[in-house]
Amino acid sequence: MANYLKYDTFEDALAKANDEGSHLNLPYFQGKGASRYISYPQELTSGQWALQVDGYVTLTDSETANITTSVTFSTINDIS
Repeated sequence: MANYLKYDTFEDALAKANDEGSHLNLPYFQGKGASRYISYPQELTSGQWALQVDGYVTLTDSETANITTSVTFSTINDIS
């Protein structure tokens, strides 16, 4: 089962994904390629954003305490 953090905004979720990619020195941050994130935010039916954080090494204690495995993703029909 995957582990997720929920964010109120896309920008906050993307910032966490960017921080992880930077910490791991993915190719984008080396100027050698396009790989920048190991996961990308996905919209939930609640209007929040979920970021899969399996394997993330930059999680704080607070973030670890807020991990959830229960998420319901929006479908194309949910988006107006």
